[in-house]
Amino acid sequence: MQIEDLDIALDVARSKSFAQTARDRNLDSSNVTRAVARLEDRLGFQLFQRSTRQVNLTDRGQQYLDQIAPLLSGLKEAEREAKAHILEPEGQVRLTCSSAFGHEILLPLLTKFQGEYPRIELKIFMTDDNMALLERQIDIALRFAPTPQGKVHATKLLSPQYYCVGSPEWQHKISIPADLEEVDCLLLDLPPALTKWHLNHLRTGEKCTIRAKGHLSLSAPLALLKAAQLGHGPTLLPDWLAKSSIEAGTLVNLLPEWQGQIRDDATHLWLLHHPHRHMPLNIRIVKDFLIDQISNK
Repeated sequence: MQIEDLDIALDVARSKSFAQTARDRNLDSSNVTRAVARLEDRLGFQLFQRSTRQVNLTDRGQQYLDQIAPLLSGLKEAEREAKAHILEPEGQVRLTCSSAFGHEILLPLLTKFQGEYPRIELKIFMTDDNMALLERQIDIALRFAPTPQGKVHATKLLSPQYYCVGSPEWQHKISIPADLEEVDCLLLDLPPALTKWHLNHLRTGEKCTIRAKGHLSLSAPLALLKAAQLGHGPTLLPDWLAKSSIEAGTLVNLLPEWQGQIRDDATHLWLLHHPHRHMPLNIRIVKDFLIDQISNK
């Protein structure tokens, strides 16, 4: 049985299209059709139900390919591992993270990564939507959440704290958290509405909750950062996003003795990936690099 035929069949199952598989592999459509036909002849049953509009797996085809997929992945990884001592790691890794984290933290790391692993191709989706890992064939996700969801392997990278920040030119004086309830604040407009700011005193441990209000709500943390820099009001930003602006003097920590959260439960940054019996070498390299670079920040 040809491994290439199995690989082509798995691609057809993922894309639900013989034509798309042929385009992705730079093959003639007839080559893809013949590869699947050879496999079906060998097995003695039909893998796909085909019509003019769509391609779907049969029940037996689904069961067979579900069993074959991890075995084939293991064979490929064994081959890559065997060649690793003479070949540079290569291949595409699909990664997703939030727009703000991608711009502020991930992008500055890419020069170092590409210098060390020039043959690994990164395809990065910066979005504030939680992309489905399996459906979008995402290898690694960096996500902020109290706890990870779904059947994924999770590594905690960061537990960010939040600073109350504003422009140096912003005229109102803030000396205690309660002062924030008397001014127009900049709000992050993500569900659920994040209008409760939970603050902790760094020295005494005192806790308080502020009901922030304001006339300007923004759905993107990067826009919130820019609005604060422009003097539109105070806001609560995570340390990884606000730190460089505070150091540059474009933002001021208005309550330096206080840190907080925008949710009742603490939010962490998680690195998520599918459970792998044999993780492909290129994905493992990206995973280890991100853990080393981000968790040590």
